[in-house]
Amino acid sequence: MRTAVARPQLVFLLLAAFVVAAESVALASRAMGLHPEAIRAAVIFDLCVVPALLWWALVVRRRLARPRTIARVAVVSVAFCALLFGREVRLLALPLELALVWVAASSVRRALRARGAADAASALRTGLSDALGDSAVARAAASEFAVLWYALFSWGRGAPAGFSAYKRAGWVALYVAVLLACIAEAIPLHFLFRRWGPLASALSLTVHVYT
Repeated sequence: MRTAVARPQLVFLLLAAFVVAAESVALASRAMGLHPEAIRAAVIFDLCVVPALLWWALVVRRRLARPRTIARVAVVSVAFCALLFGREVRLLALPLELALVWVAASSVRRALRARGAADAASALRTGLSDALGDSAVARAAASEFAVLWYALFSWGRGAPAGFSAYKRAGWVALYVAVLLACIAEAIPLHFLFRRWGPLASALSLTVHVYT
């Protein structure tokens, strides 16, 4: 089964590499100097559209992957074009990225509704794996969202009989100490990073607030 899935994906990679090589030849040709805008537009179109079509024809059409994976291939293609032609090309991927976020949120919501009595971390992992595939990215995102869920939105919910580990370990005092350390560190660092520009100070503030 793995061999049957891997062969179309290998063919896709080979054809995608051929497309990149062909477009590289077009960019290095004499026609690029004569008609730069037309050649640039054609190359961007080919790199953004052809890989997605190849993925659909070789993998999705044979039911070896879900149709939503076409959007991932398109996003990667647009990101590659952005590396070649500039950051403004990345705006082409904005609708696809928003669609992926919507699919992920919908999958998580369905998983939470279907597993109302189940553990939130398991439901998040199931929903994100359904949306993004069973990958390291999906597992990492599920773990991060689970931490935020338990920290901010699970207070007052029913729990099995037991004891409060945070009270026994004195975590409240530790949390207060970490909070005071973050505030005491954030204030001088904010003024220090302002010397390097508003972006650096904003990133510092964001990291401290998140922590």
